[in-house]
Amino acid sequence: NIEYRKIAKFGQAECPSHLIYNQICTDKKTFTASLTTDVEAQFLLFDALRKLSITTSDIQDVTVNDSVLKNAMKFVRTEWLKSNQKSDLL
Repeated sequence: NIEYRKIAKFGQAECPSHLIYNQICTDKKTFTASLTTDVEAQFLLFDALRKLSITTSDIQDVTVNDSVLKNAMKFVRTEWLKSNQKSDLL
């Protein structure tokens, strides 16, 4: 059953309900919603971009030339799964 709830009663005023990725029903009155990190990050990015006069292309251009961000992206792509190793990222 689908039940209408006002966003204020839903308890997720910062997060529109259409972005909910997983729902775990505990009973008829309550449920726990969780977002994947990727979906939440995309929402935050698009929300910020709407408020600023920049595009994702602008962010990509700056990111490519930033040494710290380049190292962070390299780490995530190649070393993330080897989390037991101490990283020189920072």
